[in-house]
Amino acid sequence: MLLSHQCLHNMFNLIISLLIAWFLTILILLLSSMFLKLFGSKGVNALERLMGLILIMLSTQMFLDGIRTWFKN
Repeated sequence: MLLSHQCLHNMFNLIISLLIAWFLTILILLLSSMFLKLFGSKGVNALERLMGLILIMLSTQMFLDGIRTWFKN
């Protein structure tokens, strides 16, 4: 909902996107035991590390974009 003040004409698309993300999150959480059986303990550990790395990259990019925007203003 962070984009809601910037894209008032796309509010429906933002809400649908949010609901899809929630649904996928619930689905992944409910199927977590299946993922553990499918990938094994080491595979799940590798996926956790990969997702953590992606999250760190995204957060660093957002932080740097914020600093860049702050200095422009």
